[in-house]
Amino acid sequence: MKKVKIVSLMILTVLATSCKKEIIETTKETANKTEKSTFVTHHYTFGEKSYELIYEFNAEYKIIGCEGDVEAYKELTARLSKGEEVAYLIEASNESNSLYQMRIFDSSDELDAYCKTSMTNNNRACDSYSNSGSSTFSFYQHINMSGEYMHLRRPFCSYFQQQWLDSANDQISSLSFSGSFVDLFGGSCFSGIQYRTFNNIPNLHTVLVGYYWFDPVYGGDWCSSIKGYGA
Repeated sequence: MKKVKIVSLMILTVLATSCKKEIIETTKETANKTEKSTFVTHHYTFGEKSYELIYEFNAEYKIIGCEGDVEAYKELTARLSKGEEVAYLIEASNESNSLYQMRIFDSSDELDAYCKTSMTNNNRACDSYSNSGSSTFSFYQHINMSGEYMHLRRPFCSYFQQQWLDSANDQISSLSFSGSFVDLFGGSCFSGIQYRTFNNIPNLHTVLVGYYWFDPVYGGDWCSSIKGYGA
């Protein structure tokens, strides 16, 4: 079991053609080595509030800095660290995944209502299942779609679910698919934090999916069960 205590977190990713920012990389000289930093911008909307944060990641994709609406960041951190039910919707991201437009809801039901979607028909019990179709889903150990887990590849599917990832558990760092969207879950049997993407994600480590106490939890090396929906 993971330490993560946030319940029913769902994220949607949609490519925004208007997003022009690219990853900004700087080089920092330290006493013994040169360290590269990556900056990722998150625009949040929660109720009537909107704010922006720019996260600085080190070479291992751990947050080492944060600028922007820091007080709102502290408020959000305190809320999520209590394990309250929260749902994320990533409404847009650019191709490099350096910019995310994110909307926050009090529950996954509110998120589904906002998106006008329902998972009732595919809400199967805790088992692994797939059916035939025209979509293909692939999951990778490393960023930039490298090191594919062949036992998780699902070609010619209209829907599939995998309730446990075996050797890929807590090891997925990127994904690609030709279907409609993918759901990833922090726990086995489709439990824990949940987020959704409509786009390929070359680096899940830049997706902030929640907090355990006040330690950030990232989308890379994190999920334990998955679902995919065909076009």
